[in-house]
Amino acid sequence: AFNRPHSLNDDELETLGRKVVRSLYKGDFDKAKAKFIKENDEAPAGDKEVQKKASKQDKIVQRYQEYRKELKSHLKDYQEAKDDSAKEKALQQMKKISQSAEYLDAKNKYDKLAKVN
Repeated sequence: AFNRPHSLNDDELETLGRKVVRSLYKGDFDKAKAKFIKENDEAPAGDKEVQKKASKQDKIVQRYQEYRKELKSHLKDYQEAKDDSAKEKALQQMKKISQSAEYLDAKNKYDKLAKVN
């Protein structure tokens, strides 16, 4: 819906969709579906308030996924390292990211979003 690539699998997309419906439409799937169909049939702009909320949630997920991807990259570097120096460098990078205020903020927001059951 946002015309951007994502790294979520089908189960993660379903979970996120359910959370969006619960958050924006109070769990009313028919209302959400009707709104989606109406927006796609009428105008590309749609309901600005709904778009704003969905966009914010999308940004939270995307930002957290970027940090996770970077951490996984360093983990792979660590696992493939031939010497202790390379392992230590990869480990330091993972620690730097996982202890950064930006990562912790992104993780906190993502966890809050995930708890919107």
